[in-house]
Amino acid sequence: MKENVKILMIDNHPINAFSYQLIFREFAGHLNWEVQYAGDFVKALKLLKKNQKTPFEVILMETNLSTLNNGRVLINTFDLGNKVKILYPKVKIIVNTGINDVLLIKTILKHIEPHGFLLKKEVTPPFLVNTILNVLDNRTVFCEKVNKLISSKDNNYTEVTNLDQKILYYISIGEKMKNLPNHIPMSMSTIERRKKYLKLLFEVSNGTDRDLIYEAKERGYI
Repeated sequence: MKENVKILMIDNHPINAFSYQLIFREFAGHLNWEVQYAGDFVKALKLLKKNQKTPFEVILMETNLSTLNNGRVLINTFDLGNKVKILYPKVKIIVNTGINDVLLIKTILKHIEPHGFLLKKEVTPPFLVNTILNVLDNRTVFCEKVNKLISSKDNNYTEVTNLDQKILYYISIGEKMKNLPNHIPMSMSTIERRKKYLKLLFEVSNGTDRDLIYEAKERGYI
């Protein structure tokens, strides 16, 4: 068992970071785990770059933390996951999230391919620590609900893509629709079509943009 381990924790609630530190101290105090904390994806990328000489071995990440980098380039869950896989292929990604949307969970599993996937409401302190230990030992660990989704034979589901999430984000911060093609590599007509599709998917076909964003936040997309 490897004892000297660097862990990057990404969560927008500092109280969670503090709680996890207490958990690690209680249940893995005999191990030398160095934990660093980032409150969003941009800060996480900066810490990854800063620690390149002695890289992190585990990333424990929340998902709905989309962040504008220098006020221009949006970094979301899929952007971070893809960057980590390309630039730091040895890093183990564990998703530890409060989301409960089946579609989003399936999309994250498909595109990020995490080594672990935990839902916060199902996780106990010992299970969290054991997940990290097992992932470090090259095992994959998923909580009960995620395991059921993986074992189900229903693979014909509709995705909310990376670009769909960016449409939702920019609408949520009040960006005008006419400006979205400046941020997203889509034509205006395609963006409008995707927005209509998202309203249909989130069951607010006749609703306003505010209704769409409310539902997207409830489901954990932004």
